[in-house]
Amino acid sequence: MKKVPFYSNHEDGAHCSVAVYRMLFDYFLQRKVSWAEMDKMAGFTGDATPEKTAIMWERMRSQGFDIVQVEGHAPTLNDIDAMLADDRLVFLTLNLRALNGKSGYVTHAVLVLGKEGDDYVVHDPGLPPQPYRHVTADKLLLAMGGENNTAGATGVKFKPVPTRADVLLARQYPGYSRAALAKLFDKGLVTYQGKTLKPGAKLLSDVQVEADASSLTPDTGTIDLPVLYEDDDCVVINKPAGVLTHSQGKFGNEPTVATFLRRHVTDMTGERAGIVHRLDRATSGVLIGAKNPRALSYLQQQFADRKAKKTYVAIVKGHLKQEEALIDMPIERNPKAPATFRVGSNGKPAKTYYKVLAKGQTASLVELKPETGRTHQLRVHLAYLGHPIVGDPLYGGAQHFARLYLHAQSLEVSLPETHERKAFTAPLPPEFEEYLKNDR
Repeated sequence: MKKVPFYSNHEDGAHCSVAVYRMLFDYFLQRKVSWAEMDKMAGFTGDATPEKTAIMWERMRSQGFDIVQVEGHAPTLNDIDAMLADDRLVFLTLNLRALNGKSGYVTHAVLVLGKEGDDYVVHDPGLPPQPYRHVTADKLLLAMGGENNTAGATGVKFKPVPTRADVLLARQYPGYSRAALAKLFDKGLVTYQGKTLKPGAKLLSDVQVEADASSLTPDTGTIDLPVLYEDDDCVVINKPAGVLTHSQGKFGNEPTVATFLRRHVTDMTGERAGIVHRLDRATSGVLIGAKNPRALSYLQQQFADRKAKKTYVAIVKGHLKQEEALIDMPIERNPKAPATFRVGSNGKPAKTYYKVLAKGQTASLVELKPETGRTHQLRVHLAYLGHPIVGDPLYGGAQHFARLYLHAQSLEVSLPETHERKAFTAPLPPEFEEYLKNDR
């Protein structure tokens, strides 16, 4: 049986998934990640939604984790056996109550290590914590929900990939901003095996770089973002992929666009002060914030009245049948996965205009202009057409990409003070250009 480090659930009883992530990092990377660091990496804010889990898998893939998930059907014991046979550990979500022989339902995460005889051996974070717990096949299947289960099974192993030194350093020091860590490279304080590193030096993703961070102070929520435009009423930024627009619940403690705006706003308080509209965490691009209540109301009304014009670009799988078209399909919440959405007759009206800009061997660059603003609208519409956005962990299936290839390229609004109509543009991220170059 594999000797996998064990971490019990946090005393709040709500961190079973995060505890399993800590086991995986310790076993594969020999890296002991603190609760705070892993919470931040996993985007944990009091609940483990499918979207957050999918984002965490993508982040782990970018670090060299080889991750496979059961697709097209509910996970079975045969699926788990196949993953174990492929030398993987299995992250399994199931019903804690059933696992302990009780009625009711509580979502829980365990790590399946292997089998001894007919029993499965799991690290169960608890509470109470039970390392190397033996669970019969019948009980495990029952806890998964039986033949028609809704459990999630993800097989994990590790394959190091070339990674930039500045990315490795940011992973090791999540409590510091990228700008602060860049100063360590400037001072020659980042090394590997005695060699001073440049930010772009390539190392395997499982190595640990050495850094003297004694001159730095932890980042407690501040963040620097690229500013495209600023006046007395508003500030327009180019939001990087991976940054939240605002915290998700009262337990959020990571830097967001909202925390960036705090030093710009007046006469406004609260977690979402200055937030006019939002972009998904995984989406980059133009986002406008308001500095005062009057500007906030004026800008928000433009979005409500659909007078704010938004243009996105995306890289999608395959080649669309028509070069340009209007997608007019209603969108509703998916009852089988409440954190996601789908095209459905009971949904709200949703319209997206698209135009193909370029084609590669396996993908296309498309321009997208939403006429409505439903949650995940662009992602859902394109996935429904059979051309999901590349890197989409929710609607595109298991993929090995570090980001969602969706970018808010431009935003046109009327300014609060002068009412002048103005368009703001964020350049295409370099990773888009690199992807298209490699797909020729």
